[in-house]
Amino acid sequence: MRKTVPVALTQQFARVTPAYIEACRRRATASSTGDPGWDPPADDCLDLNWDARPLPALFRRAGLESASVIAIDRALDGDPGGDIAFLDHDGVYDGMTEPPALLTPGAVAEIAAVLDAIDADRVLAAIPPTAEEIATVFRFRVEDIVAPMTGVGLVPCVAGALDRLRAFYAEAARRDLAMVVWID
Repeated sequence: MRKTVPVALTQQFARVTPAYIEACRRRATASSTGDPGWDPPADDCLDLNWDARPLPALFRRAGLESASVIAIDRALDGDPGGDIAFLDHDGVYDGMTEPPALLTPGAVAEIAAVLDAIDADRVLAAIPPTAEEIATVFRFRVEDIVAPMTGVGLVPCVAGALDRLRAFYAEAARRDLAMVVWID
């Protein structure tokens, strides 16, 4: 079961090489404060705000096959393990949620392939018609998320998040990069 995510928290991604992860590990070990010196290039970072958090519920509501549901869960939450506990540092994230999680280059390629095959129209058609239903499905309070987003348009927000997520993963897969994911 997915957790309810407070509004102020945002979904973060960083495309990195395995060598960069190892360099951060060495810096964290050498630092008296455990600081990994986390500073991936801005072009390899993505902040999807909260816009991607409805995707797992939408994938399920749309009746997508289990491989697609698993892929979106992994894309947003990472894989367990990954031996990156050294990134559990206030220089990386705020500590209000689970620490960052790692996806290996192979996992990134798998996820990118599945996300690329997703029928976005089918996913977007699963968005409930009313603000109250949206709040229930996505586990948000109407006044915090749904009401403000209905003025902007929930469909464009979620569609944009899916497009950016797919493109970000596709580029990481093309470059054979790992992915670090977290909520900050």
